[in-house]
Amino acid sequence: MNQNKETDLEKTLDALAKGILAGGALGAVAGWFFMDFSRALLLGLVCGFLAGATHRLHQKRKEQ
Repeated sequence: MNQNKETDLEKTLDALAKGILAGGALGAVAGWFFMDFSRALLLGLVCGFLAGATHRLHQKRKEQ
């Protein structure tokens, strides 16, 4: 049971990290071309976090 919770935490952190990195990268690109860099980066990071959390929730629902 304890091992299962550790893998669940690892999967959650992995999904969040990937989402934050991808969102930050897209925000940086948007900052270079379309809007203020710091604002675009922050919005990208926040959206990436939310996307990662949503992805993990869908994965959990699929596993059940």
